[in-house]
Amino acid sequence: MGTQIVQNKSQTNGWGSTVAYGLSLLFVCLFLYTVYHKAVGMEAFEKGIARIPYFGSQAGAVASGVLAAEVLVSLLIIWPDTNRLGLWGALSLMVVFTAYIGSMLLFAESLPCQCGGAIEKLTWQQHLLFNCGFIALAAGLLLYDYRVNLKQLIRKAMSAITAKAKKATLGMLVAAFALGFSAFTTSHNRQNQPWYYDPSKGTPTQAQSYSEEEVADCDDFEEIICEILAPATSANQPDMNHEVSPGVTVADQITEALTGGLSTNATVQSFRSQ
Repeated sequence: MGTQIVQNKSQTNGWGSTVAYGLSLLFVCLFLYTVYHKAVGMEAFEKGIARIPYFGSQAGAVASGVLAAEVLVSLLIIWPDTNRLGLWGALSLMVVFTAYIGSMLLFAESLPCQCGGAIEKLTWQQHLLFNCGFIALAAGLLLYDYRVNLKQLIRKAMSAITAKAKKATLGMLVAAFALGFSAFTTSHNRQNQPWYYDPSKGTPTQAQSYSEEEVADCDDFEEIICEILAPATSANQPDMNHEVSPGVTVADQITEALTGGLSTNATVQSFRSQ
């Protein structure tokens, strides 16, 4: 009887380990899928990173580093002996990616996304939830791998800290929730306003070429751009890096209008004569 119970428990653990390994392969699918699309569009990927504050000057190195990290983590997860290490790597990457998304939602004037493939079609709020789901998955798999009793672990941690520290911990959790909620509810579609092009100040894709002062004859579809719609930067200029749609910036739409037979779009509203 005792031997049978041990055998049943061993079989249950075996099935559990197999299921856990199968779930960990979701990270392999995610990382290799995005690696493929980033590598195929490497130039666009690097250009996207170049628009990220503080990292733009090292776009090539950052792009290569991200791809290498995702491939390395995938290989570690695939091999059973290094699966746990790979899960730690996956958790770390997802936390970094999620922190980046949260900071961009809270502080950035434009939101470049170069995540690769269909993931770029997600809104930034959906992307935040998507990443949080994978963080929870990685944490859950690691807890299972270590066979951690989560309730006991929390009780032990709480008993080790003082009453004041408990209150401070609660306060920090509330603060983290508030920041997370702010990031989730912040929309990247900032208010557009009209800007008028002055060819004497520069090219149509340069922000300094535009002003808020309206020009005459802005309804004629003729030779040069007259009016565009774009949100303002802190320097009170049109934000050329603002994404009108995922992967398409204000500057991209201006170029599209000029190369597409002087046609209007969501950004370019009208043309005028020289």
